[in-house]
Amino acid sequence: MRTQSISSRLFRLFVAMIVFVMAFSQIAGVAQAQGTPPPGKERVQIAPVGLDEVQNYYGRLGDIQGTVGVVVELEDAPAALIYAQTTGAQAAKAAFNQVAAIQQKQADFVNALQAGGVHATELYRIQKVYNGIWMNVDSKDLTKLVTMPGVKAIHPMIPKTLDHTTSVPLIGAPQVWGGSGAVQGTAIKIGVIDTGIDYTQHGHKRTFTM
Repeated sequence: MRTQSISSRLFRLFVAMIVFVMAFSQIAGVAQAQGTPPPGKERVQIAPVGLDEVQNYYGRLGDIQGTVGVVVELEDAPAALIYAQTTGAQAAKAAFNQVAAIQQKQADFVNALQAGGVHATELYRIQKVYNGIWMNVDSKDLTKLVTMPGVKAIHPMIPKTLDHTTSVPLIGAPQVWGGSGAVQGTAIKIGVIDTGIDYTQHGHKRTFTM
Protein backbone atom coordinates (compact mmCIF):
# COMPACT_ATOMS: atom_id res chain seq x y z
CA MET A 1 0.00 0.00 0.00
CA ARG A 2 2.82 2.33 0.96
CA THR A 3 4.73 1.44 -2.19
CA GLN A 4 1.67 2.23 -4.30
CA SER A 5 1.32 5.63 -2.59
CA ILE A 6 4.96 6.51 -3.29
CA SER A 7 4.61 5.44 -6.90
CA SER A 8 1.51 7.57 -7.27
CA ARG A 9 3.31 10.63 -5.93
CA LEU A 10 6.28 10.09 -8.21
CA PHE A 11 3.93 9.73 -11.17
CA ARG A 12 2.13 13.00 -10.32
CA LEU A 13 5.49 14.77 -9.93
CA PHE A 14 6.65 13.44 -13.27
CA VAL A 15 3.45 14.59 -14.98
CA ALA A 16 3.78 18.05 -13.40
CA MET A 17 7.34 18.38 -14.72
CA ILE A 18 6.22 17.43 -18.23
CA VAL A 19 3.41 20.01 -18.14
CA PHE A 20 5.83 22.70 -16.95
CA VAL A 21 8.36 21.95 -19.69
CA MET A 22 5.67 21.96 -22.38
CA ALA A 23 4.23 25.25 -21.13
CA PHE A 24 7.65 26.90 -21.01
CA SER A 25 8.45 25.66 -24.52
CA GLN A 26 5.22 27.13 -25.87
CA ILE A 27 5.91 30.49 -24.23
CA ALA A 28 9.44 30.54 -25.62
CA GLY A 29 8.16 29.60 -29.07
CA VAL A 30 5.59 32.39 -29.09
CA ALA A 31 8.16 34.87 -27.85
CA GLN A 32 10.58 33.94 -30.61
CA ALA A 33 7.84 34.05 -33.22
CA GLN A 34 6.98 37.59 -32.12
CA GLY A 35 10.61 38.67 -32.14
CA THR A 36 10.86 38.70 -28.32
CA PRO A 37 13.58 36.44 -26.87
CA PRO A 38 12.80 34.13 -23.92
CA PRO A 39 13.64 35.23 -20.35
CA GLY A 40 17.37 35.53 -19.77
CA LYS A 41 18.01 36.05 -23.50
CA GLU A 42 16.90 39.65 -23.82
CA ARG A 43 18.52 41.56 -26.64
CA VAL A 44 20.69 44.52 -25.73
CA GLN A 45 19.52 47.66 -27.48
CA ILE A 46 22.43 49.95 -28.40
CA ALA A 47 21.42 53.60 -28.10
CA PRO A 48 22.11 55.56 -31.28
CA VAL A 49 24.59 58.41 -31.19
CA GLY A 50 22.76 61.66 -30.52
CA LEU A 51 23.38 65.38 -30.35
CA ASP A 52 21.55 66.05 -27.08
CA GLU A 53 24.65 67.32 -25.28
CA VAL A 54 25.53 69.62 -28.17
CA GLN A 55 22.02 71.04 -28.36
CA ASN A 56 21.83 71.51 -24.60
CA TYR A 57 24.93 73.67 -24.80
CA TYR A 58 24.62 75.46 -28.15
CA GLY A 59 20.85 75.36 -28.71
CA ARG A 60 18.62 73.61 -31.24
CA LEU A 61 20.29 72.48 -34.44
CA GLY A 62 18.10 74.75 -36.52
CA ASP A 63 19.19 77.75 -34.46
CA ILE A 64 22.93 77.06 -34.46
CA GLN A 65 24.82 79.13 -36.99
CA GLY A 66 28.44 78.99 -38.07
CA THR A 67 31.22 76.93 -36.53
CA VAL A 68 30.98 75.11 -33.20
CA GLY A 69 33.54 73.24 -31.15
CA VAL A 70 32.90 69.56 -30.47
CA VAL A 71 34.68 66.53 -29.08
CA VAL A 72 34.17 63.40 -31.14
CA GLU A 73 34.53 60.40 -28.81
CA LEU A 74 35.37 57.19 -30.65
CA GLU A 75 34.41 53.64 -29.67
CA ASP A 76 37.75 51.96 -28.94
CA ALA A 77 38.84 51.97 -25.30
CA PRO A 78 41.70 54.38 -24.49
CA ALA A 79 45.14 52.90 -23.92
CA ALA A 80 45.15 53.64 -20.19
CA LEU A 81 42.08 51.47 -19.72
CA ILE A 82 43.68 48.61 -21.65
CA TYR A 83 46.79 48.96 -19.50
CA ALA A 84 44.69 48.77 -16.31
CA GLN A 85 42.85 45.69 -17.55
CA THR A 86 46.02 43.82 -18.54
CA THR A 87 48.14 42.04 -15.95
CA GLY A 88 51.85 41.36 -15.81
CA ALA A 89 54.54 42.33 -18.25
CA GLN A 90 52.10 42.44 -21.17
CA ALA A 91 50.36 45.58 -19.88
CA ALA A 92 52.81 48.08 -21.40
CA LYS A 93 52.85 46.27 -24.73
CA ALA A 94 49.05 46.08 -24.82
CA ALA A 95 48.79 49.81 -24.13
CA PHE A 96 51.39 50.60 -26.80
CA ASN A 97 49.51 48.51 -29.36
CA GLN A 98 46.23 50.16 -28.40
CA VAL A 99 47.68 53.63 -28.97
CA ALA A 100 48.85 52.57 -32.42
CA ALA A 101 45.46 51.04 -33.26
CA ILE A 102 43.59 54.15 -32.11
CA GLN A 103 45.90 56.45 -34.05
CA GLN A 104 45.19 54.51 -37.23
CA LYS A 105 41.43 54.58 -36.68
CA GLN A 106 41.50 58.28 -35.88
CA ALA A 107 43.39 58.94 -39.11
CA ASP A 108 40.84 56.85 -41.01
CA PHE A 109 38.03 58.81 -39.37
CA VAL A 110 39.50 62.18 -40.36
CA ASN A 111 39.98 60.93 -43.93
CA ALA A 112 36.36 59.75 -43.98
CA LEU A 113 35.23 63.21 -42.84
CA GLN A 114 37.05 64.85 -45.72
CA ALA A 115 35.72 62.31 -48.18
CA GLY A 116 32.20 62.90 -46.88
CA GLY A 117 32.44 66.64 -47.39
CA VAL A 118 32.36 67.53 -43.69
CA HIS A 119 33.87 70.96 -43.07
CA ALA A 120 35.95 70.59 -39.90
CA THR A 121 39.18 71.95 -38.50
CA GLU A 122 40.97 69.50 -36.25
CA LEU A 123 42.54 70.96 -33.11
CA TYR A 124 44.10 67.87 -31.58
CA ARG A 125 43.50 64.21 -30.81
CA ILE A 126 44.39 61.95 -27.87
CA GLN A 127 44.57 58.19 -27.36
CA LYS A 128 45.91 57.36 -23.89
CA VAL A 129 43.47 58.59 -21.26
CA TYR A 130 40.66 59.26 -23.74
CA ASN A 131 39.89 58.33 -27.32
CA GLY A 132 38.69 61.46 -29.01
CA ILE A 133 39.27 64.24 -31.52
CA TRP A 134 38.70 67.91 -30.73
CA MET A 135 37.53 69.94 -33.72
CA ASN A 136 35.66 72.97 -34.94
CA VAL A 137 32.93 71.92 -37.34
CA ASP A 138 30.32 73.70 -39.40
CA SER A 139 26.98 73.42 -37.57
CA LYS A 140 25.25 72.14 -40.69
CA ASP A 141 27.55 69.10 -40.67
CA LEU A 142 26.75 68.02 -37.10
CA THR A 143 24.16 65.51 -38.27
CA LYS A 144 26.80 63.90 -40.50
CA LEU A 145 29.12 63.34 -37.56
CA VAL A 146 26.67 61.10 -35.68
CA THR A 147 26.36 58.78 -38.67
CA MET A 148 30.09 58.23 -39.07
CA PRO A 149 31.30 54.68 -38.29
CA GLY A 150 33.19 54.33 -35.02
CA VAL A 151 31.64 57.34 -33.30
CA LYS A 152 30.61 56.71 -29.70
CA ALA A 153 29.39 60.18 -28.71
CA ILE A 154 29.52 63.85 -29.66
CA HIS A 155 30.22 66.32 -26.84
CA PRO A 156 30.33 70.12 -26.90
CA MET A 157 33.79 71.62 -26.48
CA ILE A 158 33.28 73.80 -23.40
CA PRO A 159 35.91 76.49 -22.76
CA LYS A 160 37.56 76.45 -19.34
CA THR A 161 38.67 79.50 -17.36
CA LEU A 162 41.26 79.87 -14.64
CA ASP A 163 40.04 80.18 -11.08
CA HIS A 164 42.44 80.98 -8.24
CA THR A 165 39.85 81.31 -5.49
CA THR A 166 41.04 78.15 -3.73
CA SER A 167 44.60 77.56 -4.95
CA VAL A 168 45.96 81.01 -4.10
CA PRO A 169 44.88 80.96 -0.42
CA LEU A 170 46.01 77.32 -0.18
CA ILE A 171 49.65 78.19 -0.84
CA GLY A 172 49.55 81.24 1.42
CA ALA A 173 50.04 83.78 -1.37
CA PRO A 174 47.83 86.51 0.19
CA GLN A 175 50.03 86.57 3.29
CA VAL A 176 53.14 86.96 1.15
CA TRP A 177 51.50 89.71 -0.88
CA GLY A 178 50.65 91.48 2.37
CA GLY A 179 54.27 91.48 3.47
CA SER A 180 53.73 89.29 6.52
CA GLY A 181 55.86 86.32 7.43
CA ALA A 182 59.56 85.63 7.13
CA VAL A 183 59.52 85.20 3.34
CA GLN A 184 59.84 88.62 1.73
CA GLY A 185 61.03 87.69 -1.74
CA THR A 186 64.59 88.82 -1.19
CA ALA A 187 66.76 88.27 -4.30
CA ILE A 188 63.76 87.05 -6.29
CA LYS A 189 63.34 89.16 -9.42
CA ILE A 190 60.32 87.46 -11.03
CA GLY A 191 58.29 84.34 -10.64
CA VAL A 192 56.54 82.68 -13.59
CA ILE A 193 53.56 80.37 -13.14
CA ASP A 194 52.91 78.35 -16.27
CA THR A 195 49.32 77.12 -16.73
CA GLY A 196 50.12 74.86 -19.65
CA ILE A 197 49.80 74.97 -23.43
CA ASP A 198 46.72 76.32 -25.16
CA TYR A 199 46.28 74.28 -28.35
CA THR A 200 44.03 76.94 -29.87
CA GLN A 201 46.64 79.72 -29.47
CA HIS A 202 49.32 78.30 -31.78
CA GLY A 203 51.13 76.59 -28.93
CA HIS A 204 51.86 79.76 -26.92
CA LYS A 205 52.05 79.38 -23.19
CA ARG A 206 49.95 81.56 -20.96
CA THR A 207 52.03 82.95 -18.13
CA PHE A 208 51.49 85.13 -15.10
CA THR A 209 54.15 87.26 -13.53
CA MET A 210 54.42 88.60 -10.03
